[in-house]
Amino acid sequence: MTNRIPALASILALASIACGDSEAPPLVEVRDSTGIEIVVNYAPASSATWTTAPEPTLDLGGDPDGEIALPAGGRVLADTLLAFYNRGTCEIWLAGLDGTVTNRFGRCGQGPGDLSDFFGLWAWRGDSILVADQIPPRLSVFSLEGDFGRTLRRSPIEGLPLAIPLGLIDGRIVLRNDESPLPTPGLIPLETVLATTNLEGDDVRRLGRYRSRMYEVREFSGTFTGRTLSFSGRTAFAVGASHVYAGLPDRYEIRALTPEGVLDRIVRRAFEPVPVEPRHIEWLMNRALDQATDENQARAIRRSYGALQTAEVMPAFGVPEWPGLPERAGPPMIVDDTDHLWVFEHYEPGEFASRWAIFDPSGQWVANGHLPDGFVPTHIGEDFALGLWEDDLDLTHLQMFEVRRE
Repeated sequence: MTNRIPALASILALASIACGDSEAPPLVEVRDSTGIEIVVNYAPASSATWTTAPEPTLDLGGDPDGEIALPAGGRVLADTLLAFYNRGTCEIWLAGLDGTVTNRFGRCGQGPGDLSDFFGLWAWRGDSILVADQIPPRLSVFSLEGDFGRTLRRSPIEGLPLAIPLGLIDGRIVLRNDESPLPTPGLIPLETVLATTNLEGDDVRRLGRYRSRMYEVREFSGTFTGRTLSFSGRTAFAVGASHVYAGLPDRYEIRALTPEGVLDRIVRRAFEPVPVEPRHIEWLMNRALDQATDENQARAIRRSYGALQTAEVMPAFGVPEWPGLPERAGPPMIVDDTDHLWVFEHYEPGEFASRWAIFDPSGQWVANGHLPDGFVPTHIGEDFALGLWEDDLDLTHLQMFEVRRE
């Protein structure tokens, strides 16, 4: 597959020539194009690397005999209250930042106030939280005291049958709807519709349509199987206080949309495209071979990787898409409480690391970030990062780290 990426690094070289040998090229260029601000970043504005303290200040879960099993969706509410979902009990748990549990509510089931297939939680109006389930699709409102307010079963939205919630902006729910592939062999470009809706789901505003990923469909004896094309990029989305962001990893471009869907700003960053080489595929194959239980399985692995179809170059950013067990990484983009956008840096096979490029609200690349490897943030505040981490026994921990912006 041909995946052409216009490298902004070449723009940097041209800028250097234009400025002459005696004048350094600019770190960032801001221009206006028919009312849309375009911010082109050639290098970070400082050498700062935002990182975390070596040890977490909070560590919940990880006890095979404990009540907290598979925590998910952690968020800090009102600065001092931690909320997360405990999949082991189908409950929302509330705790202080020292880990002391103050309340727990909800139960497994399909009825009002019940929870089952948790997808996310967010602070809602007043002292309440909004909890999203995916199957069945519904939104439940609870007070912080645990009182159940109401449940709204989300009927399929016309034209958006697979819509899933991403977050809240201006009292509206941001949704993405990923297109399903048709049972046709070959490489199929799939699209995603970005939209917002009110809580009841009867006031839908579409923000745009994006090519989300390339999908490889194969047929064998009348059965169709598919997966995302190896080493290809996937369009990323994130929700901030004032904008919804759509990240296009084939060219390192991030589009900032207002809640009404108006394109307000385009952010770009210089990068060097990395070609997919045989050594990358060989590393993944050897990793799979390490798990083979016999020679027949090993031969099948070699055949599979020998016929592996890939993109020509790796994405500019985002979580890698390649065969085998995924590493705990990402999300591709997340907005912190100071409205800075953190963009996950793509890495090559064998070079796993949680590195980030961080952009301020104006779109300028102000710092790089490094979080603990394997730690997946769910909420980043001004001075903390809350997220999930798996230990060597595959037990999930909810952890909080101090963030050092220096």
